[in-house]
Amino acid sequence: MSIAPDSIAKAAQGLNALAKQYDGNGESERAEQLYRMAAELELSSAELQDCWGGPLNGQVGRQAIFVDVVGRIRPVSILETGTFRGITTQWFAEHFNGPIHTCEKERMFALEAAARLSRFRNIDLHVADSRQFLENALNQHSEHDPLFIYLDAHWEEDIPLREELRLIFANHPKSIVAIDDFQVPTDFGYGWDNYGPGKSLDLDYLKGVIPDTAQIFFPTLPSSDETGAVRGLCILATELGENLKGCPLLCGARFDEWQRVRNSPVSDLRQQLRSSEERLEVITGERDARLEQIHKLTELVQDFEAEARELGLRMSSLKQSMHT
Repeated sequence: MSIAPDSIAKAAQGLNALAKQYDGNGESERAEQLYRMAAELELSSAELQDCWGGPLNGQVGRQAIFVDVVGRIRPVSILETGTFRGITTQWFAEHFNGPIHTCEKERMFALEAAARLSRFRNIDLHVADSRQFLENALNQHSEHDPLFIYLDAHWEEDIPLREELRLIFANHPKSIVAIDDFQVPTDFGYGWDNYGPGKSLDLDYLKGVIPDTAQIFFPTLPSSDETGAVRGLCILATELGENLKGCPLLCGARFDEWQRVRNSPVSDLRQQLRSSEERLEVITGERDARLEQIHKLTELVQDFEAEARELGLRMSSLKQSMHT
């Protein structure tokens, strides 16, 4: 009997939480044992090890963008924040021969990623906060080195994205930065992270954080044609922005230009259409649930009527036997 992935993940998270308590009490050896138990538990589930549809959220459009961009800028290294289980990191290593530096602050996930990535010699995995990781990694590169940086460490209450971007653009103008889970202003069919006021990953989040000279790129592929989790993507570039302008998979403009596009009547209509589609999905789901309830009630009534008929026949037979 197989155990459901959700049950495995829940059990692993329980062990992970307990490990953190031991860690906080200074019992690091016991904590490490529990972290490893939690990681091994999740590693036993093929479904968990292929979550979010696979590498880069299982999005073939996003994968094509990566291949095209890396071919255009030829980075000396890839830096990744938010390794998670190492699914995307592995894909990077299969499509890029240079050094890959990646970080994951959750010990349990880092252990899972280490098991997956152990066969790749060009991957350097760190258990660290993304801000500290980036500061150290960027200091090891010249400001003239072209870098591809994939930011995916934003999760739950800790949103380090603004600090990550400031660190990158302060001294490394030749960086190409890709942000996962970002709102695409021309296509609200792409999902994005929204953690509340001031914490929605959209254009407003970038205000005052990126240089005025930065070019902002979004996918040209319609969300309806994308595969996998269909999450939004934003790519930022300063000095290397010109290298991306010929990419047919991306559309680029400055911040103020994208603001005008987002605030245009056409964009408003797209947002309204998306909201209507989401509401229709909810209504359709409620309707289907009610129809299922009606179907079950109908079956119960039919069963009751059949039993009543059977009981009537028995009573009739009993009366006839009493008269004879």
